[in-house]
Amino acid sequence: MIFESKHQARADIKGKVLQGFFAIILVSIFTSFATFLVDRINPFPTPVLVIGQNFWEQANAYSPEFLPGTIFNLVTSIGLSFFFVSVLSIGLNNFFIRNRQEKKIDVMTSLFMGFRLKYSLILKTLLSVFVALAIYIVPLFAMMVARLLFAFTSPILGTLISVLVLVGYIFLIIKVLDYALVTFLLADEDVVFESPKEYLEASKKMMKGYKFEFILLGFTFILWFFASLFTVFLLLIWLLPYVFQSYANFYLNLKPKPQVENVELEIENVISE
Repeated sequence: MIFESKHQARADIKGKVLQGFFAIILVSIFTSFATFLVDRINPFPTPVLVIGQNFWEQANAYSPEFLPGTIFNLVTSIGLSFFFVSVLSIGLNNFFIRNRQEKKIDVMTSLFMGFRLKYSLILKTLLSVFVALAIYIVPLFAMMVARLLFAFTSPILGTLISVLVLVGYIFLIIKVLDYALVTFLLADEDVVFESPKEYLEASKKMMKGYKFEFILLGFTFILWFFASLFTVFLLLIWLLPYVFQSYANFYLNLKPKPQVENVELEIENVISE
């Protein structure tokens, strides 16, 4: 499945590299611009950014003076990611899915397809994924806090909790992989499910037996990213579309093929009559 998806991807992006790279860059530009606007509309004072340091890493961002601004940035960032960036990313998947399906592709049309076609369904489905994962995240977070509390007062109990945290991480990764194809299903215009549950169940069914291959597919690109260092990152112009197309192909290779048995039977009946 891995090598088949990658082999197909190399053929699919031939002659489409610049168009695919442009789509990826546009998502980054739109996201950065939206983040810039969020920072500009913050009515509360915020600390001056230190070069090379993330906003959330600054200690004074959590001081009483700047805490309201930090909370505002946090809430708006979450909202931006959920209502805008996630839907834009689904549009990016749509571009590479359509490319593989040999349909007419247009960067802007694909990127904003989620806002035009099924925006509310996309948000409901993504929220359903979050809720499904929260069932595992909340207990895991509670165990991590407990581990910190018992690390020094009760080393044995702390060690036991650490083992449980490790097991919890494994279960969480498995659940995340169960829903790894949800965004591709939402991006595929040929998929017309009516409820979020159908998207989650379809992804879970498609990923059964292929979780390890999905992870391994990402690892196969590591050497390529290292190689891009020696080209002053110019290799990324070809590499990024190659990666996105490979994952789109991985999804399409797992997607159930249309059933044709009934059609063939009807044709035979017509001929016999």
